[in-house]
Amino acid sequence: MKIKCFAFLLFLSVTGLFAQEKSGYIHGIVINQRNEKLAYASIQFKGSDDGTITNEDGEFLIHRKKLIRDTLVIYFMGYKSKEIAIDETNDSLTITLEKAVHTLNEVVVLADQESYAYGLLTKLIKKYRGKTENIPSKAYLSLYSSMDQPLEIFEAFYNAKLNPRDGITSLELKNGRAGLIKKDNFAFVSLNTTDILSDFSPFLKVMNQKLPIGPTNLNHSAIKSKYHLEIEDILNDADEQTTVIAFSPTINNGLYFSGKIYINIDRNELQKLTLEIENTKQDFLKSIQENSLVDSLNIRLELNYDQNSTRLQSMIYDYDFILSSQPQNRIVSRALLAFYDYGSPFEMPLSEPVNPGSDYQRILSYPFNKHFWEANYYLPISQNKIDFTNFFKTNGYLINHDSISLQSPYIESPYLNWSKSNRLMWSDIPNAKPILPQGNENGVLVIAYQTAGNSYLRGHLFLDYEVEDPNTYYYSRASIDRDLSFFKDMRRDVYTLVYLNIYFDMYEIHRRILMDKLNNLGSANRKEIANIYQEELKLLHNKLQSMRKETQQGFNMEGLSNWNDYIEKKLGVNNFRIFGVESGPREP
Repeated sequence: MKIKCFAFLLFLSVTGLFAQEKSGYIHGIVINQRNEKLAYASIQFKGSDDGTITNEDGEFLIHRKKLIRDTLVIYFMGYKSKEIAIDETNDSLTITLEKAVHTLNEVVVLADQESYAYGLLTKLIKKYRGKTENIPSKAYLSLYSSMDQPLEIFEAFYNAKLNPRDGITSLELKNGRAGLIKKDNFAFVSLNTTDILSDFSPFLKVMNQKLPIGPTNLNHSAIKSKYHLEIEDILNDADEQTTVIAFSPTINNGLYFSGKIYINIDRNELQKLTLEIENTKQDFLKSIQENSLVDSLNIRLELNYDQNSTRLQSMIYDYDFILSSQPQNRIVSRALLAFYDYGSPFEMPLSEPVNPGSDYQRILSYPFNKHFWEANYYLPISQNKIDFTNFFKTNGYLINHDSISLQSPYIESPYLNWSKSNRLMWSDIPNAKPILPQGNENGVLVIAYQTAGNSYLRGHLFLDYEVEDPNTYYYSRASIDRDLSFFKDMRRDVYTLVYLNIYFDMYEIHRRILMDKLNNLGSANRKEIANIYQEELKLLHNKLQSMRKETQQGFNMEGLSNWNDYIEKKLGVNNFRIFGVESGPREP
């Protein structure tokens, strides 16, 4: 990926959808007794797995179609939980939470408080290390970053798999969008936030994760040698008690987190885990600009859990640092990764891009999906997000915010998407042979055309869909994967380039045929859609085989001319004219 400026930042839904769809939602706000808004409070339907969280302004949305229960339960650590009755007549709710009762001072002083804390933590670790069953869910990532002004915004939805020991075991992109500042000669940091958070394991014994180590990553003897523990607080809510254990490393070498762990001792369950470190020595952020180093990196990670289970509900990831090229400025970023609709993941695209290397490459490899964004925004728009988005409209770039993906000059997808103006050039196809992935993509076989023994052009037909009864909306894209294509033994001249662009155009022709078939299909299930998709891929493959034989890979000018005419008739693209090729014999 070509990047001049790269970071990640928080972006909730900023397209005005809440205003457009307000009638379909109940809007709520959670505050405390001092009228302070409580960010990322847990909102759940009583007796069910469904729920949401509040945004950074303490606001939440409940879709009316999800009113399967008539009682909401609101949790926020350090406050008493509260139940609220709701029905379809509610338009808005204001919920005030009271502080939880602190009883640490009333507890008999323990003869060996630290041993008691170690015992509680050891018991908790044993329970969670035994829980490795993966739980599917939807996930929402939002991120924003600034340096005295907005730098970048990022927002995406995923299918996730979680387990209590390992944390996130899988994040599969559904759709995403972003924004970037226009700023010349600015070196930021190459960072895949999803990779960082997915790599972190709450309870797995590990010493080499990208983030620093916490006590729950160690065995009992290592905890005792590397950490000091103490009981900081005891919170009482109804009949249950939460003990707060504070921990700090015995040696401040920049490799171990300090923080707090909140344990429901009645159920031996984790309620919340906070981890923080200043000036960490973990070296996982890299400046893109040569000779510009990351310095003074501070991290805070917060994990919030379902109050009635061992499921992870959200992760809040804050970090700030200085670049040596601009030591007078500190870059500040915050990410939220929230999990919801456990057991009910999104319907995913039938065919996905192969292993895009970064979060930005992933979202740029997917076409904008209007119906998905209108139907699935997860949190209300915060004022901060409105301000960020308005800023990028005039001072930057918005990516994947409409049907035409505007790409900034700072980033580039490995996928070259078809259009009349997007012609495949030799600069798009490297000489070196990449490591080609094996197997199918998401269970659907994608046929890639092998042009010669040491040459390979990777075409791709992306297909996603959204069902809104009684309609099904399809989103597709024809593209060439430049990271997986290579040419070593074919002549790099204009005739071969025409041949390769005809190959590229064939993907677009069959994409259009596919869309016509699907749009005429009417109501259909995923299996029927997949069958039509795979049948069209086979027809495309057969056409490409015929084109290869008849053109002799660009050496038979009569065959090449005939296929050029076919492309012009179907797409209005004349590759001979574009590349200045005469229809006579090819030069030897």
